[in-house]
Amino acid sequence: MTDPEKNPITEEIHTAIDDHFYKLVDHEPVRCNLDEYARNMQRESSRIVRQSRINECLVSTIFTGIDYSFGIGEKRLFETMIFGMEGDIHPKWQHATWNESVEKHDQIVKMIESEGIDALKQQIREKTGE
Repeated sequence: MTDPEKNPITEEIHTAIDDHFYKLVDHEPVRCNLDEYARNMQRESSRIVRQSRINECLVSTIFTGIDYSFGIGEKRLFETMIFGMEGDIHPKWQHATWNESVEKHDQIVKMIESEGIDALKQQIREKTGE
């Protein structure tokens, strides 16, 4: 009898990034195969860490499930982005852990709430040299 949870097509696919797929188990990243990754990422609760709307901006922190460091240095499995900023600024921060991503998300939200979006824009410009 075949396991309905397994997809024989994706189980046979092997890619160069097979060792870089993860799923969350109690906020901890656990390596998995492509099929498990794809099934897991279908659920919003498996992807979204936090989202905060502040005026015109959306601060969104997600679990990407793919290690964007590709084995070089610390894993990068989480990402925080701000949507709705004016101009050409599209900030993105990558994180290794759930706790690190939550901490950065909260830090960004507090900065926007207390100092305004212009203070964050200035900080980003200074960091990127723009």
